[in-house]
Amino acid sequence: MNFLKRNYTSIKSYYINPFDYKNNFNFQRFAKKDDVIILNNFWGLFDYQYDKNSKDRPIIIEDYSHGWLTKQSLHSKADYCIASVRKSYPIPGGGVTWKPNTKKPSDFYEHKTDDAIEKAFVTLDKSISKKREFLKHQKGDKTTYLNLLNEGEAFITASNSYIKPNTELLEILNTYIKFNPNKIKEKNLEFLYKHVSKSKHFRVLKRDGFEPLDI
Repeated sequence: MNFLKRNYTSIKSYYINPFDYKNNFNFQRFAKKDDVIILNNFWGLFDYQYDKNSKDRPIIIEDYSHGWLTKQSLHSKADYCIASVRKSYPIPGGGVTWKPNTKKPSDFYEHKTDDAIEKAFVTLDKSISKKREFLKHQKGDKTTYLNLLNEGEAFITASNSYIKPNTELLEILNTYIKFNPNKIKEKNLEFLYKHVSKSKHFRVLKRDGFEPLDI
């Protein structure tokens, strides 16, 4: 969002309840033709209703960072889709964008150097490694990898361009990109269902026929 605000002066935000996926959110009451609206598909549970063939609707970008490879993302009606793959894979950076229902590739990278995003990659990679050492081998402490995570996020915020991933990151992306994480997510979710219940601190959301949340 900081990146967008630095480059565009006419951005407006809107309220939506991420826990109320049953509510048919009517964004066309305020977003008109020639506008661009970003819809977040919260945990892969939302199903936005709109006429994809309408000539009076805004350009729609749907964010599937927390719903990567769900059936909703694979069959989205949006004009464009985006996802941050590090929400689903142990990858320190990188994102994907695609135009649903087409095989035509799109290449709109800026051919420039982005020091901030390079630093973010290195820092977040260290954070992931430290987290693994802590969780798997009880080495180090939680504060260390969380501080690195915050530092890496700050570098991402400072980035101001769309560049092609470097060779190292591309190799990592290609290693994981065809792996479907939803089976593991579903297994994790079923485990959680057995051990959690509703409270004032969190809610348990279920929607039959929809993919699980991002864990």
